[in-house]
Amino acid sequence: MLKYTSDALFIDADVIIDFNYRAYTINTANADGAAITIAQGATVTLRNGTIQTRFTAKTLFNYLIVNNGTLTTQNITLRGDNLYADGEIATIVNNNTLSLEAGTVVVNRVFGVIADSAISTTKDASVVLNAPAGYDWENDTTLVQHKHVYAETVVEADFNRSGYTRYTCNCGHTYIDNIVSAPVAYAINESTGKKYTTLAQAVAEAENGQTVKLLNKQTGAALVFNADNVTVNFNGYVYTVNGEEGGAAVVIADGQTVNFTNGTAEQNGMIQIRFAYREYFNCLVNNQGTLNVDSAVTLNAANAQAEGAVAIKGNAPVAIKP
Repeated sequence: MLKYTSDALFIDADVIIDFNYRAYTINTANADGAAITIAQGATVTLRNGTIQTRFTAKTLFNYLIVNNGTLTTQNITLRGDNLYADGEIATIVNNNTLSLEAGTVVVNRVFGVIADSAISTTKDASVVLNAPAGYDWENDTTLVQHKHVYAETVVEADFNRSGYTRYTCNCGHTYIDNIVSAPVAYAINESTGKKYTTLAQAVAEAENGQTVKLLNKQTGAALVFNADNVTVNFNGYVYTVNGEEGGAAVVIADGQTVNFTNGTAEQNGMIQIRFAYREYFNCLVNNQGTLNVDSAVTLNAANAQAEGAVAIKGNAPVAIKP
């Protein structure tokens, strides 16, 4: 080669260009913004030298090479460090078949591919190039579109946040699936701060001396106590009980003391039996222990209508506190 600085090349024939270990500098761009454009159907080999753009003309270029044919590089340096035009910049845009063989070097710019057919891009295993965003080197020789491998992170829903499943790829891509709404708290154990979706569950888990507070009106299961001196604060709301045949809305065992209060609520709290289940209940309260009731809590036993129904069953009295 005798000429080392030239205008852009448009190659539309089968050709081998040997640069004889010289640098070839290009100072104009093709219409596609490339220093070298290889036409569809052309088979081209570039070898033994350096291809670069002229620094003073850097704003003309988006790409060093646009390959629409079959391009092979051998022992050649592709300098993309003078590409500064507006838009997406890539040292090579491969739209067909590209083989990067031993000795190929890309300077300063990540090897760029912006065509779907880039899956035909191959390189010699000795050629070290970074895969562009969205692509990976397969077997260190073939550029393929990136296949996400996700790690799964499950965040359980609680009373402060929704639950979800996040999938994260090692490339940084993430997405969230299976969003579950946070549960609604209908009760809280004021002694521990733990919230519950049902008053019945809060009562069942309460330990000796603890206080459970109703946070909204609710229809749920019977209140069965498993500890002594548990207090239920109805907080001005009505708790309506579904039940099973022969059941009670409140069950207090021998030796247990239970306290029903209304806290500082302006309106009375209440516990009652659901009308549609009235024939299942033979009492509102099955009291084998001691029940202390605040005067601002209403025990409504009107719907206890099973055989032999009474308002309160048991061998212990109910103390109504003024």
